[in-house]
Order: sequence, then structure tokens, then C-alpha cells
Amino acid sequence: MQHLKLKRGTLKANLTKLKTTVDGYTTDAIAQGNVEAHQRRLDSIRAELQSNHDGINAASADDAERNAHLFEFDEVDGKVTDLQASLNNGMISLLQPYTANQTTPPQTSEPIMHPVAVSLPKLSNPSFSGKVHEWLAFSDMFTTMVHNNPSLNDVN
Repeated sequence: MQHLKLKRGTLKANLTKLKTTVDGYTTDAIAQGNVEAHQRRLDSIRAELQSNHDGINAASADDAERNAHLFEFDEVDGKVTDLQASLNNGMISLLQPYTANQTTPPQTSEPIMHPVAVSLPKLSNPSFSGKVHEWLAFSDMFTTMVHNNPSLNDVN
């Protein structure tokens, strides 16, 4: 039983190393061969974890011990699933027609908008006393002069 627990620890360490590698993927350095190799390695770790868990389960003395090992196995299996999702996302990013590491973006038919500097007029903000009719006037003025002004971008 002790040998199986040590093996489980080694497999968890291998999983952590693989996760660190996958988390280090960047769009510039990611390669399809790496993703595929890491997927094969993850499949191997998953199979070894399952085999190890089956051995631990068979060697467990009672249901309480089996449940404790099952809980730990489920936790590690969740990490394996998360890592598989990360690898799948890495593969998807490789298969997309345009990625961030390409030097020329795809051509679009939309016009290019250049930012325009606009100086805002000075507004005299009315004080709001809580009366509904004053709020509506203030709200209308703000909406007209600022919110609906197409020459203002979100930063202004």
C-alpha cells in the first residue's frame, strides 16, 4: 500500500510539472507538436493514476479508507480534466485562422476610425434637490450633451 501511495505522489508531481509547462504557453511560442506531446503525456498520467487508484482501492482495508482515497483521486482527476481543457484551448488557438502572432491582420471592409480630440463645453451642473422634475431636466441635459454625443469616445 505504501508503494502505491508513493507512486500516486510521483504522478501528482508529474501532473504539476506538466501543468506548469502548459500554463507557460504563450501565443508566440506554442507549437502544435508540443500540445500533442503534452496531451499524450497527460493521457499517460491519467491512465497511471487510474491504475494506481484501482490498486489502492483493492488494498484498502475498509470503506472509510476507500472513500478517503476516492476523494483524493477525484480531486486529482479534476486537475487532469482542467489541464486537458487548457491543452484543448491551446490546440484551438493554433487552428484559428488569425492569431496574435501573425504580423498582418485580416482585411476588413469597415472604415478605420481615427480618434478625435474634442474639448468639452463648460457645463453648469444644476443642483439636485430631490424633486423629480429637476432630476429629469438634469438627466436630459447630460444625455443630450455627453452620453449621446457621437464625437466623444469613452475616455472623454
